[in-house]
Amino acid sequence: MVICIGQFEDRFYCPNLQCGRNYKNKCSLTYHINNECGVNPKFKCIFCSKTSSRSSNLKRHMISVHKRIH
Repeated sequence: MVICIGQFEDRFYCPNLQCGRNYKNKCSLTYHINNECGVNPKFKCIFCSKTSSRSSNLKRHMISVHKRIH
């Protein structure tokens, strides 16, 4: 269960004080809390040392930085 902690100017903030992430919608915050915050990244670029908690972010990185995808 996710509880909305603090909404300021239509932003939702992560309750983890060391994190500092904020999102435009509650769904993104919920995903962050359940899958990213305090969790080691699951995905690693095969071309460099970049890591990511989301495969879509890593795919975007590989296309924009390395101009290719695995």
